Amino acid sequence: MGESLDTLINAGEDLLISLTVGGTKNQYQWFKNGEEIPEAVLSEYTITDATSDYSGRYHCEITNTVATELTLYGRPTDVLVDDGTSIKKQDSKIPKKYALHQNYPNPFNAKTIINYELPITNEVELAVYDMLGKKIITLVNEVKNAGFHQVAWDASQYASGIFYYQLKAGEFQTIKRMIYIK
Repeated sequence: MGESLDTLINAGEDLLISLTVGGTKNQYQWFKNGEEIPEAVLSEYTITDATSDYSGRYHCEITNTVATELTLYGRPTDVLVDDGTSIKKQDSKIPKKYALHQNYPNPFNAKTIINYELPITNEVELAVYDMLGKKIITLVNEVKNAGFHQVAWDASQYASGIFYYQLKAGEFQTIKRMIYIK
């Protein structure tokens, strides 16, 4: 969890990305640039004989068969494969589609992180709503460049409960739910 890690490897090298989470009955799913990697379902993912196609943002979502409402998100890792072509390097940092990710941690106590992705520069509004649909805070309301973005929210002045956060960017909009426990 936390800020992304930048990892640079040379073409042809291998890279092991892993995370450690306590508990039992955990299920893992790795993603690259927001897209599920079907065969990557362990606590570690290995890139073998890397090419520039492997450049991108990787993260793991951890669910549990007992605590089904809880999803943990591993710290994102930005992988850049150096194959000598700078154009590929720049393209790897731009997502292919809009995405709003589940906040982490969730449930959270006081502070949480919200990640979102923009394929193009756009006017962005990211707001938090209470259970009745009343907007309680706007976290982002400005033009943002294409790329991966992260916002922290400190909810310590609010009562525990369920909140919703909505991302609007151009014609795209979506909502996710989060749980705050004091």
